[in-house]
Amino acid sequence: GPATLVVREDRWAVLVPGLRKQVTEAAWEVLGRRPEAEEFVDQLVEAGDLGSADKLTALLSDKPSDDNAVTREVVAPKQVEVGTLAIGQAPRGTVLVPGDRAAVVASANAADALHLKIAKDAELTEPVRVDLRGNGAGKRYNGHLVIEAGTHSKAVVLVEHTGSADVTANVEVLVGDGAQLTVVTIQRWADDANHLAQTDAQVGRD
Repeated sequence: GPATLVVREDRWAVLVPGLRKQVTEAAWEVLGRRPEAEEFVDQLVEAGDLGSADKLTALLSDKPSDDNAVTREVVAPKQVEVGTLAIGQAPRGTVLVPGDRAAVVASANAADALHLKIAKDAELTEPVRVDLRGNGAGKRYNGHLVIEAGTHSKAVVLVEHTGSADVTANVEVLVGDGAQLTVVTIQRWADDANHLAQTDAQVGRD
């Protein structure tokens, strides 16, 4: 996504993609005060109620996941193959091209993407459930989820997020010809969680 240029009178700031709306609004407010350059970040943190300047950069830093940052559980019927995909292993990366800094970081640091492959012609009577539980505020997690629905299959995939962590993640969805796939994401994070994600889909005929 494009960067945001915040301009007010003779002051300006460039905010990289992935930052929350409250940061942009805080930048607008702080620039109106005409602060000295060395005071800008501290005032931005205060105006945006960000706690510390670390929150401005933590999600966008190029770093691996922390140990035990997120617990991942999958419940799926036998018609769904559950596995992982390494970086560069198809179909990972065939649909999603990272569009901003957060997506780039997640793509580079998620060593094993979760891969859900729904068999062709399968008609699932219960949803596939993916539960992601953050295990602590400030713990870093880079995630990647690939959902692949075979031709003429019918399924619902439910992805639920709870707990707390700092998460960057990518989701890519491949829907085969004639397939019917519904993907539902539920965000029940704790108040101190941070989550940036990009989702891309490729839909076949019919």
